[in-house]
Amino acid sequence: MKLRIITGVILALFMLGVLLFASEPFFTGLTAIIVILAAWEWSGLMRLPTLPQRLGYVAIVVLLLLLSNFVSPRGLMLGASFGWIAALILMLLYSYGRVFTAVYWVGFVGIFVLVPFWVGLNVLRTMQSGQYVVLFLVILVAAIDTGGYFVGSFFGRTRIAEKLSPSKSFEGLLGGIV
Repeated sequence: MKLRIITGVILALFMLGVLLFASEPFFTGLTAIIVILAAWEWSGLMRLPTLPQRLGYVAIVVLLLLLSNFVSPRGLMLGASFGWIAALILMLLYSYGRVFTAVYWVGFVGIFVLVPFWVGLNVLRTMQSGQYVVLFLVILVAAIDTGGYFVGSFFGRTRIAEKLSPSKSFEGLLGGIV
């Protein structure tokens, strides 16, 4: 536990320095590497059985990251909105007993999470005072996640969607909001 905290503090300080002081190309490249690593992890969630299949999914994400440079951020985010709505519908159907665990559905959701995240993060950072907006959002998400975790751990009784995430509770959700 102690090592985990120390590692977290070191990584947080490094990322704070990168966020506030790194050049735009360095930040864009570093966040692309992070998204590519996230795509690798997502390919594991997809339960792709072979290394070439996992690398293929990562290659698709890399290609989409590259292609996103030729699309307006506004257009990409508008298109992503439809993907997020479709992903939400799939998750709701799954939580009510419809099975959408097919590889392509999980991969579809991953693409609509990872690529717009990368584009949005980099667009936000390039705006005037954008580093501070991104820093605020990171702190906000961390606070919500931490509040939800602790309140849910101690007081959580009523499960939200057991099939999607068995340990999430309404009490934890309220703790995160507060």
